[in-house]
Amino acid sequence: MHVFVGDQNRPPNNTERRKLIWLSMSSSILVSILVTIIPMYIVYGTEIFQQIYQSIEIINKAILIVITFIILVIYYFFLRINFGWGARTYSRIRN
Repeated sequence: MHVFVGDQNRPPNNTERRKLIWLSMSSSILVSILVTIIPMYIVYGTEIFQQIYQSIEIINKAILIVITFIILVIYYFFLRINFGWGARTYSRIRN
């Protein structure tokens, strides 16, 4: 947000905000997965992934999907607030 407002001297419009939100979510999820998987592989090897898979098999898939969806929705709304209200506030303070 700070980079966009700093470069453009304005808050993002709705189209730009949606793109920023989805790109931020995608990159955050990807980085989180990589930062979790790589150290686990280095420390524990492939056995840990088999244990995780077995644990996931025990959990009800619907519950897992609902929990994941709720977390993503919360994350989306925080980014939406940041790239909307936060960007407008930062733009007013900066200008």
